[in-house]
Amino acid sequence: MLLETVLQDLRYGARTLFRYSQFTAVAVAALALGIGVNTAVFTAYKAFVLRPLDARNPGTMANFALRLQSGVTTVRFSYPDYEAYRNHLRSFSGILAVSLEQLRLTDAGGLGGEPRSDTGSLMGRLGLIPPRANRAEFVSTFVVSENYFSVLGVPPVAGRTFESLGLPDLAASPSVLISENYWRRRFGGDPGVLGKTIRLNGAAFTIIGVTPHDFVGTSVAVPDFWLPLSLDPLVHPGSNRLRDRDNLCCRVFGRLAPGVTLAQAQAETTVLASRLRTLHDPQSDLGRNVSAVVSPGSPFPGDLDAGVRLAILLIMVGAGMVLVIACANAASLQLARATTRQQELGVRLSLGASRGRLVRQLLTESALVGLLAGCIALPATWALLRVAVTWAAEALPVTVGTLVLEVSPDLGVFTYVLVISVLAGILFGLAPALESSRSALFSTVRGPGTSPGRSRMRHVLVAAQVAVSLALMIAGGLLIRSASHALRMETGYDGERVVDLQLLFPEESRCTADQKAALVRDLRVRLEALPGVAAVTSASRSTRSSSASRPPVASGPEKARLAAACASGPTGTSTATASCCQTGRRGRSPASPGTRAA
Repeated sequence: MLLETVLQDLRYGARTLFRYSQFTAVAVAALALGIGVNTAVFTAYKAFVLRPLDARNPGTMANFALRLQSGVTTVRFSYPDYEAYRNHLRSFSGILAVSLEQLRLTDAGGLGGEPRSDTGSLMGRLGLIPPRANRAEFVSTFVVSENYFSVLGVPPVAGRTFESLGLPDLAASPSVLISENYWRRRFGGDPGVLGKTIRLNGAAFTIIGVTPHDFVGTSVAVPDFWLPLSLDPLVHPGSNRLRDRDNLCCRVFGRLAPGVTLAQAQAETTVLASRLRTLHDPQSDLGRNVSAVVSPGSPFPGDLDAGVRLAILLIMVGAGMVLVIACANAASLQLARATTRQQELGVRLSLGASRGRLVRQLLTESALVGLLAGCIALPATWALLRVAVTWAAEALPVTVGTLVLEVSPDLGVFTYVLVISVLAGILFGLAPALESSRSALFSTVRGPGTSPGRSRMRHVLVAAQVAVSLALMIAGGLLIRSASHALRMETGYDGERVVDLQLLFPEESRCTADQKAALVRDLRVRLEALPGVAAVTSASRSTRSSSASRPPVASGPEKARLAAACASGPTGTSTATASCCQTGRRGRSPASPGTRAA
């Protein structure tokens, strides 16, 4: 009986919406806007923040972290500690390590297309990345443990992985894998790339496999190459991070063994971490009391920062306010239409229909409007998000890899849209339904007329729309003003007419510290002698650290930077010829001068 009544209400509601097609179109458009904004926010949050690792059965993957005595949580581990976890933990069927690097690519031009520069990205075209006179090509590289692909359960689409070769064969024939994205973008999908030799930081490697399209593994962006950790000394000569227990170079992930919970895995990991701390420097944070943190697998390390959580909350509140405005707008239209239906509702009451029956019928019509709006909002939001993701991937510099965000609707998104559509329909239809049924009852008793309650309801809805809209406009205006102020903020430095020249010393070079210092002094003398140069300054730093991994911006362990201020004339770029600091080789110095004029 109940099902028959519901079906009757649905049929009658569909006929009514068709009869009042203009009202239906406007109400659906207003609600679709509010539902679409909320769907976009939810989908983006789910695709970016709640995304799992790109692995087979990602629900069994886990992140490793250590909570130090100081309360700080670190997600970086040394390679010797990783080996200890990999060899002794029984709560995991496999444990992998990964580190992100920017390496210099050479001997690749003959295989396919030309390399793309950062200035060719949207950020470069907008002037957010300064133009550079740089001959070097850098590639995003994941330096991973040999079991990386087997633990994730993702085979290559062509060729083979590192684990299939074994450590002796890898040492005898250094190998890398190339991503399908970079293979097509850089080499035009040339099938002859397998078995070819390239050079990364001067070391020769053979391409033995191609990873799947858009495979990001433990990150959110597709790298260009995948390099085994055991071959790290080839691209970083003299580095001892595979033996240095205090060099936190890698993130660690694991796959839970069958039947093991996160709590059990965390307990076992904490016991082993307590033993490993005795092998660290007693004065360091890792040499004191530590506890392991094992959390569900995610590309993002640990919990979100408080500022990020606040930003997400504010965005969700803003999206909710847009939906409130849309519901208030649709409710105002519903109240206006109720005037034309007052006689119809009065007749139904006279024929014996109860007020509750009328309210249910009106809510059914409102829910149908909400569902129609959701059916329009879902595909429109999906299409716009696809365009936005493509735009974002093109906007980023090519050296960060290819950003991948999965925004296609899944069961969770469908459920969210269904729930929010029905709730929006009930939200905008409840007050008009109650007021319309009361007005219909009023008209049957005292004759036709305008209910004072309906006028008050309209005023309340209009006031609510204005108030929420003003709040959103004020918040948006303040946000734009703050961003504009931050971009125009005085940094305390005069950056006009400055030429920036950065020297990246190749790690395979045999330069001594004195030779590098002499090269910088020679360049300074030559730059100071150029006409129009007012002053020259320089600075250098080492990127080696015992407590952090190598910063990805440098291709070598040391770099120097010079800045020349031009006194007059157009800003220009000068290059100098110097020794490459390599035995038996001379040529242009590995300098990458860039210019920027205000």
